[in-house]
Amino acid sequence: MCNPSQVAKFSENKPTEFLGNRVPAECQQVHTNGNTTLCTRENEDSGDSCNTTGISKRALKKQQAKIDRKLRNKYKPAPQPKAGPRNFSEDCLKKTEYYFQNGLRKVYPYHFTHQVYTKQRWLGRTILDVCRDEWLYLVQDLEQHIACGKLTVNGETVQPDMVLKYSDYIENTVHVHELPVTGAAITVIHEDEEVLVLNKPCSIPVHPVSRYRHNSLTFILAKEYGYKNLRIVHRLDRLTSGVLIFAKNLSKCNSFREALESNSLHKEYLCRVVGEFPTGNVTVNEPIQCMSRKMGINIVHQNGKQSHTDMQRLSFNGKSSLVRCTPRTGRTHQIRVHLQWLGYPIVNDPMYNSCAWGPVMGKGGDWGKTQAQLEEDITQYHGILNSIPGLDCSQSVHADTKFKLSIEKKNKIDVSNNILSSSERCDTVSLPLYDASKEVVDADCVYCMRKCPLVPESAEEMYLHAWKYKGPDWEYTTPWPHWAQQDYQH
Repeated sequence: MCNPSQVAKFSENKPTEFLGNRVPAECQQVHTNGNTTLCTRENEDSGDSCNTTGISKRALKKQQAKIDRKLRNKYKPAPQPKAGPRNFSEDCLKKTEYYFQNGLRKVYPYHFTHQVYTKQRWLGRTILDVCRDEWLYLVQDLEQHIACGKLTVNGETVQPDMVLKYSDYIENTVHVHELPVTGAAITVIHEDEEVLVLNKPCSIPVHPVSRYRHNSLTFILAKEYGYKNLRIVHRLDRLTSGVLIFAKNLSKCNSFREALESNSLHKEYLCRVVGEFPTGNVTVNEPIQCMSRKMGINIVHQNGKQSHTDMQRLSFNGKSSLVRCTPRTGRTHQIRVHLQWLGYPIVNDPMYNSCAWGPVMGKGGDWGKTQAQLEEDITQYHGILNSIPGLDCSQSVHADTKFKLSIEKKNKIDVSNNILSSSERCDTVSLPLYDASKEVVDADCVYCMRKCPLVPESAEEMYLHAWKYKGPDWEYTTPWPHWAQQDYQH
C-alpha cells in the first residue's frame, strides 16, 4: 500500500508516464527504491487499487482529462473555417496553384505552418533531435531555423536544446517544395449519392503526407473537381494504382469500415515481380513491423503485427512474373514487404527492390548488415532519389560496391534543364503551363538556393495495382494495367 507521506510533487522536467505522461502532484509517490510510481497502481498480488489518497481510478482519469483540456486550450490555435471532413477551406485551397510539365503535375512553392502537439515518443527529447528524426524535408541548417523563430513552441521562440514536455504546442513554418506526381487523368469507376469509386493513378498519395499536400488526391479532388466532403474508406500506397473508395456521408463510411475491420471484404491486387514466381498457391504469414518512421519503411520482424497474404502466379514472360495477391490483413506495405521477403520484389519498387538491402535484396530477412546500417543506407539511397537536402552524396556508407556505384550513378543526373520556359508546351494545351511570375522564393530555403533534380517519371510508377474490391452486394474492378499483359517486357 502507498504511504501518503511519500507523495511527491510533479516535476515539469521529468513527466511521469501515465495517462498522457502528465498527472497531478497528489497522484504520484516515490518509493524507497527511488522509482516514481502512482498511488492508483493496482497491487500485483491482490489486484486491489491503492486508495490512500481517496481518489478512485475513474475520478483520477476525469481529473487528468480536465488537466489535459486546460493545457491544450491554453495553446489551441485559432479555429479555421471548415469545408468538410478534410477541413478544406478556400484559403487553404488557394495557397498555391498547379502547372503541368513533361507529363507531370507540379505545384508552385509556398509557405506552410505545421501545427502539432508533442507526441508521446518525443517527450524528454530536444526539439532539434525531433526535427532531425521526424521531419524529412526541413531546411538544411536546423539550428538557425529554430533560433530565428520559424519554429516556435507554445508561441515562443526557443533554443535548439529545449526539451519537449507533454502538451507543448509546436508551430513550424517551412517553404514547401512539393514533389511532382503524374499528370494522368483520374478515372471514375462508379459514383452515386453515397459513394465515389476511382481508378487511382500511381504516384499520387491519397491524403496529404510529407512532401505531398496539394499534390495529394484529396486536395486535387477538392481543388479541381469540387469534392470537399469525401471520407476516405481505405488507403493505397502512393505508388499503388487501382480501386479507391470514398464515402460521401458518415453512415456509408462507417458501413465500409466495419466491413474492412471484420475482414468481410475481398481484395485482389496485381503485381509484376522479379524472376519466375513459384506456381500454385503461396501463403505468407510473416509479421510486419515499422523499421523507420522517418522513411516509412517496414520489415518482417518477429515482434511485428500479424500479417497474411495469399499469392498466385498468373503468367511468366521469361524475366518477370505477373502475380495476383490477396491480402487478408491490412498492414502498411504488406504485399511489397512479403514479396521482398520471399525473394521476388516488385520489379520497379523503389523502396524494397534496391541494392541498399544487401546482396540478396533482403530475401528471408537477410540484409548482410545491422538494422542501423540498413536504415542509414536506405535513407541515403532514397535521399538522393528524392533530393533530400543535407545529404552528402559523396559520403561513404556501410554498403556493398553495387550500392556505392548506384549512388554515384544517381548523383550524375543532369539538372541543367529542370525548369522549362513558359513558352514550351505540354501535350494538352488546355493545361496550365509554368509561369515564372508565380514562383515564390525564400532566401533561407535550401531548395530555392540550389536546383534539385526532379524525380524521373519512370520512378513514379510501380507495378502494383488494386484490381478488385468486393463486398456482400457490390464489386468494383478496373481494367488491367498495361504492364499486366503476358508479353510485356520491363
